[in-house]
Amino acid sequence: MFKAASFKIHKPSKHKIAALDTALNCYHATVKQAIETALADPQLREKISLTDKRGKSRPNGYLLEKEIRKTVPKGIAIARVRDYAIVDATSMILSYLAKQAKGDDQVQPPTLPKLQAPNEREIASSMQIFCETISHPIKERHKKIVAELSDQGQTRTARRMKAVFESWATTKAAGQMLRSMEIPAPHPIEFTHCELKRGFLLAKRENHYFTFAKIFASTSKYRKEYTLENGFVDLATGEDLTGRKYPGFIFPLELGRDHHEKEFIEKGRPRSAKLIKRQGEYFLNIVFEFTPQPIQTITVLGIDRGAAMIGASTVIDRSGTMIDRLDLHGDTFASAMAEYRRRIAEAQRDGRRTFNFKLRGRRSENIIGEYANRLVQKAIEHRSQVVLESLQGRAFGRFLTQSQVAKLQQKLTYKLECVGLPAPIEVPAAYTSQTCARCGHKAHENRPSQEEFLCVSCGYARNADENASEIIALRGLHQTQCGGRYQKFDAFQVWLKSQRGTEPSAMTG
Repeated sequence: MFKAASFKIHKPSKHKIAALDTALNCYHATVKQAIETALADPQLREKISLTDKRGKSRPNGYLLEKEIRKTVPKGIAIARVRDYAIVDATSMILSYLAKQAKGDDQVQPPTLPKLQAPNEREIASSMQIFCETISHPIKERHKKIVAELSDQGQTRTARRMKAVFESWATTKAAGQMLRSMEIPAPHPIEFTHCELKRGFLLAKRENHYFTFAKIFASTSKYRKEYTLENGFVDLATGEDLTGRKYPGFIFPLELGRDHHEKEFIEKGRPRSAKLIKRQGEYFLNIVFEFTPQPIQTITVLGIDRGAAMIGASTVIDRSGTMIDRLDLHGDTFASAMAEYRRRIAEAQRDGRRTFNFKLRGRRSENIIGEYANRLVQKAIEHRSQVVLESLQGRAFGRFLTQSQVAKLQQKLTYKLECVGLPAPIEVPAAYTSQTCARCGHKAHENRPSQEEFLCVSCGYARNADENASEIIALRGLHQTQCGGRYQKFDAFQVWLKSQRGTEPSAMTG
């Protein structure tokens, strides 16, 4: 599997800043010229088309790259990354042609902006258009919301929401005007190889991390050859680079405050990277490949995403016996989201947009990520196959919204695969909250309240989410024993009763 991490280049010198700007601008111009020259050729489609087995003519990437290579000179200043620019332009054109082939009439041909600041006339024109626009149009879905509120007789709310949406549209138009006055950011340089001879290299010396980048031709004034000092180690191969000659740049990298990126460096293998300039700073986005050792599961961990707890979980062994629990109470999550809902409602009521709505999603994602980490640690501890109930449509608890349920599942899947555990399996959600984990009796009356479970057959009393998580784990165990296929509840109930000794006959199908 692959994951990406972003590293900031640490305090580059004036010489390195000039070199980086020159390289990025030259790469941008090269890709732009390659795209525009290729698309200007009226016979391009005929030159790059091949007939497939079905007799259909399709653009061929190799032929397109061959055509683009003819237009990009070899003696350019960034000769070291010339091939990457050609591949970059090829992929952009192929994507455009593929969308055209699907009948997308609105697709625009790829292009890159000019890297120059607008003149005074263009700035004045942009400001005049913005100032003379009395009302900026709102989105169609916002118009629909206002119309629905009006139809329901909520005229005051409709006027208030219309004012909010118009304010959003004005803010967006102002942002677009300001961006039009700025110099566009150059297109990132793509390095598709991680090795000393070409592309980029990730290295370590003592407790510091560096990236090596070969960009300029031997004739460029920015090219400089280094003799690597003692202690440089190639992180991709573990090779000692001491004493090697390197005709490229060496940039120290910054790690985040919580050293999240260090985990990528130590456990992953760098494969490709992008050199990016953003708001006057330079970043290297590196893609790492992870190949964790697979863990053979011996237990089952069922997770119930409910209203009282964000994730009640139960671990059972292969015989169905409970061996551990983990209850993730969502008090922190609930209080944080309640505060954000209050602030959002207040901002909407006043018709203003001073509140940053993205903060709510970011805070929500951070908390859910923490919960996912705790669940994964429990799964590692017991070598568990994680089981989730399949939640479709609007079958969600009051505690988690649909997007938050999806995020929890996505994070679990991602984090489990990172440590070598299999992805979560899903089981039917039917009757998981109404079935007794002790005797297997199913009844609506077993749930006298949202948080309480009390079996009317055997008197088993427990927290409702805890009971549901054990049922989900048992359903996962039963489904696994039946070849991994979804099982109807009746068959599962018979199996469960036989496991619990409340029914004489046993069935596994």
